[in-house]
Amino acid sequence: KKHSRDGYNSINIGVLTDTHYKDADSIDFYGHNGLRHVKEFNYLEDKDVLDLKAHLGDWMDGSDPGLVGEAELISLSRTFRSKKTNFAVIKGNHDENDKFDEHHDLRASFPENEFEDIMWPSMYAQDGIHYITRKHGVAYFDKDDVRIITVNTSDLPYELDDQGKKKYDAKLALAIREDQMQEIIEILENSNGKTIIFMSHANPITRKGTNALKFNGRSLHELMVAFNQHEKGYLNSRDVPPEFTLANSFDFTKIKNAKIVAYLCGHRHTEDQYRINGIQYIFFNCSALMGPNHALTTQYNKRWNRQMDHANEAAGYIVNVDVQRHLLQVFGYGAASKRRFYRI
Repeated sequence: KKHSRDGYNSINIGVLTDTHYKDADSIDFYGHNGLRHVKEFNYLEDKDVLDLKAHLGDWMDGSDPGLVGEAELISLSRTFRSKKTNFAVIKGNHDENDKFDEHHDLRASFPENEFEDIMWPSMYAQDGIHYITRKHGVAYFDKDDVRIITVNTSDLPYELDDQGKKKYDAKLALAIREDQMQEIIEILENSNGKTIIFMSHANPITRKGTNALKFNGRSLHELMVAFNQHEKGYLNSRDVPPEFTLANSFDFTKIKNAKIVAYLCGHRHTEDQYRINGIQYIFFNCSALMGPNHALTTQYNKRWNRQMDHANEAAGYIVNVDVQRHLLQVFGYGAASKRRFYRI
């Protein structure tokens, strides 16, 4: 049995996030190196240690013309997919190409479902990846008693005005909508005996417990807490536009021996962690090169003094979940902490 050396209920997940692939030859910031980082990340598969690999979104920078962005997504998809290791494809807030639109009269450079049509079919086609529908980016993967669930925090309606401009800027309007929430509930209602870890691009709540998405992040956290407490009830949203209204009911009263223990995310271009209501939130640094002298570089990455062709040019991780020992460990390479560990 593969991974028998790791023992039962031990799982290794390769995590990469925020590659920001861009059609630019840059030595100190986002550029072609984004695609190379995905290729290098794949070397982990050759070591035969991964049960699952995941890209947490912002595959590309979204600042190139539409056809270029489309070609970038196709290259990224081909590079990331695998016949050897199950893989999870998560959408980021730059993956709708809105950065380009922002600098070009705000007209939509991507048609509806461009990212979804390019990136999700190969994920959903895998035998090891399970789903309710293929529409929203929700998928789950099981190994022994561990269940990984993916969430799409860029779940927005595609609405254009008479000028072809988008109603919602995907870079800024992070959200989860009712249909996606319903799929998450359905998976959770059938998760007896599972130790559960969620993964998405953006964190749903802040360390203070407030909403970190524009719409419904706090609701997702409250749903997870309700699951852990075996509650029954419904989600409702206040003061949101109609397209983001929630009216989901849930019943976790019959759940046995199951718990949501952790939530993995990227988006913030830093490493961070906090624990709220017993759920451990863990942030992963961007793989995209952020040189120390660039205006957008985060303080965390300035401290790394990242440079092209040095070990800290990229960043990636292996997350080990060991249910028997109640331990989650994060091992990083490049501009990343070498080891972080958490009780779960």
